[in-house]
Amino acid sequence: VERRLRHYSYLNSGLRLIFNGQTFQSRNGLLDLVMEDLKADGAEAIYPPLHYSSKTLEFCFTHSNSRYGETFYSFVNGQFTSDGGTHLTGLRAAMTRTLNNYIESTELAKKAKVETTGDDMKEGLTAVLSVKVPEPKFSSQTKEKLVSSEVRPAVEEVVAAKLMEFLLEKPSDAKVICG
Repeated sequence: VERRLRHYSYLNSGLRLIFNGQTFQSRNGLLDLVMEDLKADGAEAIYPPLHYSSKTLEFCFTHSNSRYGETFYSFVNGQFTSDGGTHLTGLRAAMTRTLNNYIESTELAKKAKVETTGDDMKEGLTAVLSVKVPEPKFSSQTKEKLVSSEVRPAVEEVVAAKLMEFLLEKPSDAKVICG
């Protein structure tokens, strides 16, 4: 119950929930979840998190150079999807493609003499993704994995556009990410 209330407070910034004398409230929503997750491990973000929010899609992510692997939190209509699904696949694909396109267009890969992969993009990543879907389809009744195929391209399009915008507007942060 506490984990669910904590998640609801992040998904609904400003909402205050009280349970067993414990208060759950987040002023900055998903941004707070990303930063608190890093803080719990003693990790620090290597660039200010990219945060985007609309009526149907919200995401926030950053990287840390003191973590290995990736940490993802994904939600559909407020429901935690522990196995991710098509929305998370869209986010990962957009990040990989956009970072590779940026690296190629700025010729960073030639200078470094390396090829990047999706695994490189995920190293040290902490991300939260929340989508609102009118009639979601899940792989099971426990709603652990979203399988609605129409969600992937929608998420992929927005994440790619916002990430490229971020990279172009903040070249010093882009260099850190690509490094």
